[in-house]
Amino acid sequence: MAPELERTRPRHYVLFVVEPLFLLTRIAAGNTGVLPELTNALGAILEFARTVPAGAIEAESDNDLRHGIRLSWFERMLAHWAPAGGQTGDEPDGSGWEGGWNQPSRLAWAMI
Repeated sequence: MAPELERTRPRHYVLFVVEPLFLLTRIAAGNTGVLPELTNALGAILEFARTVPAGAIEAESDNDLRHGIRLSWFERMLAHWAPAGGQTGDEPDGSGWEGGWNQPSRLAWAMI
């Protein structure tokens, strides 16, 4: 990831890597829950992601809003998995959202 951080949008590139990690973790967990080792590793990744400074383009256009919201979404997912080492509670499947579980509906759920 180091070469990507040298480019003009380092926060974007970090989030681009983080999202599939969370999606793969969710798929791998299935009905058995997320292993504590994975929640610990994902937590460390999110801590790192919070420290990545904005690149030249991001500093002009982003002002941290989108970056912070997406990180908050990942932290919410992690908190959902972490309490018992597996998934607890109900996470929406997207069937109630017009158009399915897409980025706007995920963002709305993260804000709830």
